Amino acid sequence: MSIFQILLVLGISAGLLQVLIASRHYRLMLLSFGAAAISLVISPSIATGIAGWAGIGRGVDLIIYVSISILGMLWVRLFLRGRADQRQITLLTRALAISTARVPKQNGESVL
Repeated sequence: MSIFQILLVLGISAGLLQVLIASRHYRLMLLSFGAAAISLVISPSIATGIAGWAGIGRGVDLIIYVSISILGMLWVRLFLRGRADQRQITLLTRALAISTARVPKQNGESVL
């Protein structure tokens, strides 16, 4: 293994460990992606074999296609989560405004 491969394995492992500590919901998926990434770093010929089986010329092309697809799905998910958060903030702000509203007074007497 080259120094670059060792650094990549250590970096992927550190990032995976940090995410696993922070997020309990996606542990199996993250462990699978981490194991796949480490496997591809240690033995790049695996990607070439999978690419040949899938009908893609090179392993790097397969990795790029899969990465673009995953990033696209993550972008859509993040966009939808942002819209849901905005909607929730609007509802909470509206509820707070209604609950803290004061009745205006005219000539010292309340209108209601």
